[in-house]
Amino acid sequence: TVRGNTAHEAKILLLIDGHQINDVSLGYSLLFQRFPLNNIDRIEIIRGAGSAIYGGMAGLAVINILTKRPTSAQEVGFSSVVGNTTPTTLMRNNVEAYALTKFTNGLQISVSGYRLDDFVNFEKGANISSTGFNVNIKFKKLDIGFMQNTYRTTLPQLGNANVNVNGLFFNIGYRFDINDKFVVYTKLSVKEQNPYNFTDIPLVPALFNPTGTARLELITV
Repeated sequence: TVRGNTAHEAKILLLIDGHQINDVSLGYSLLFQRFPLNNIDRIEIIRGAGSAIYGGMAGLAVINILTKRPTSAQEVGFSSVVGNTTPTTLMRNNVEAYALTKFTNGLQISVSGYRLDDFVNFEKGANISSTGFNVNIKFKKLDIGFMQNTYRTTLPQLGNANVNVNGLFFNIGYRFDINDKFVVYTKLSVKEQNPYNFTDIPLVPALFNPTGTARLELITV
């Protein structure tokens, strides 16, 4: 919500290093246990309408998550969390790693990868898993970014069917300095996304089926 207004569908634009994360079907931006925290440099938030600059899905707010960039010759980070609690299980297994490199000619390369796993029971809870990587290259006035993210969770209310959200994101931008007061920045963004792919759909009783069972085809449309 934003200032008391519901913002689930296409009203908050979520960006990660300039990549538009919102899904292409309903405009949702799932957050829970989806992206690593140790590689985040800062989070910028516009608490108001931003569609005039950022286009659609920014009617109420814009959130831009920016990952770390190299400030010295080289930086490497790694973290891991392993846990298990019972009864009514809560388990978290996370692995995150990143590497930042800055060359003498000005070339900057940032690479990160992660796998995040949560299992929450609490009387028929859900499994949540997220994997992905993020690559950013900057050289003088040129910026290139490529990111992949896969998010999966189970739906106990639908017989533990899995819903999968897969995305590939690519940005390339170049800054033209016309003079000391006028700058033109051009940017091309490409997103390939399968927002809701349901798998492991269970069989349920069916009245008009000779076998007596059928799959929940409605949620695959």
